[in-house]
Amino acid sequence: MDKNKILSTILYFVDSEFRKAQDLKITQTELRGLDWPAAFKLAKDNKVLYEFCSNISKEFPSLENNKIEEVISQAKECFRSFKDTVEFIHSLFDEEGIDFIFVKTFKSIPHLTRDIDVLIDYSSHNKAFKILEESPLSETGGKFSKTIQNLGLDTAHYGKPGLLDIDIYSGMPWHQAPTMDDEFLWDKPRSVNAYGVDYRIPNREADFLSMVANNIFTNPYITILDFLYLNFLMKSGLNFDIINKQIGKFGWKEAFYQFLDQIKRIDREVYESDFSSSKIVFPYPIRLPILLKAVLGPVRYQIKREPKSAMKSLKLIGYRCFFGRLYSNIYKIIKGK
Repeated sequence: MDKNKILSTILYFVDSEFRKAQDLKITQTELRGLDWPAAFKLAKDNKVLYEFCSNISKEFPSLENNKIEEVISQAKECFRSFKDTVEFIHSLFDEEGIDFIFVKTFKSIPHLTRDIDVLIDYSSHNKAFKILEESPLSETGGKFSKTIQNLGLDTAHYGKPGLLDIDIYSGMPWHQAPTMDDEFLWDKPRSVNAYGVDYRIPNREADFLSMVANNIFTNPYITILDFLYLNFLMKSGLNFDIINKQIGKFGWKEAFYQFLDQIKRIDREVYESDFSSSKIVFPYPIRLPILLKAVLGPVRYQIKREPKSAMKSLKLIGYRCFFGRLYSNIYKIIKGK
């Protein structure tokens, strides 16, 4: 089966707007001819495996597929662990007065995840790490993770049996090479509910910009899950005056709008064109020139703010945007992620 047909089937079951735009109708008989291993892999790579399986199960309850049942069962455990992890983080920090919000976590669509990203107020960083070190959590992230953290090149990772991994941030994507103001990130956080638990995430504009920064600087591709959430936020009405102020101040405005052009191109391919002849691929790769243009702004800003930080900022960018990706990908393969 051709890759476009597999991608079309996945989008059909995870995106109702795609289904309407393309005027498609997939029957149970057609599903039986699907290349299931390829479809499961593509859905997993795009972080929509649960939504894909769940919606097939709801639409065609008589369809027998052990993998679908397995994924739905795993999701129940994952969602329970998510709730337990959020509650555990609150139990650690609330009484100690540590302010925190969850970043890059809420995507509006239920999805399988192995970690939760927590942004901690930088003024409380040392206190927060002391609490974490004294908690039942242990550090995760691989053999060299602690060394890399001590060099200021990585975020801290913690874990505990029964919980999701917890990644600790002090800036987006990093405090040493910021892409936006702390005040902007922390301004008017909103409360959301997922998997039976309430938690706080950034305001819409900060949430959107955090996602874009993550896609450009640390994960050079756009998954289906990323696209659907970014597109949802864009169409829900964002204040681009506020966003422009941030990306202008930190010097990555040109890269930001080149990234948005990529999102708009995907939108046209998915919703406005005949998808059967589309050449679009997911995960959608971010072009290297966008990253190269983007990194210069935050580095210049940091060096201007702290001239002695030049070498540290360059090492951070070099590791996180290039060499660190290789280490991270190898570690994920070893751990089966």
